[in-house]
Amino acid sequence: DGMAERLAVTDPGLPGSGRPPEVALAALGRARVVDVREDLGYVVFDIGSTDGIRPGMVLSVVRDDRVVARIRASEVKEELTGASVVETEAGLYPQAGDRMVLGRGSGA
Repeated sequence: DGMAERLAVTDPGLPGSGRPPEVALAALGRARVVDVREDLGYVVFDIGSTDGIRPGMVLSVVRDDRVVARIRASEVKEELTGASVVETEAGLYPQAGDRMVLGRGSGA
């Protein structure tokens, strides 16, 4: 019905509140890892500041409904974001095509 595409998280959060700034839910739903530099502990995904991503945001990388890593946005461009890998699940590492969710993700 297009409603989900029009919805956005509208609480911009307060500094230090731990709440994320506004992020378009439709953009986050289509966000994918496009490049991985495991040797540098770095990934690039295909949404950016235009979609509400800000430096310091923590996101989870998900594959097959399982969280494989947590990342922290560091270099945010209009339509791309570079992020440092903060934590990985045992034996797993982000791969091109993995998707993003805010925070720790459901893992369900």
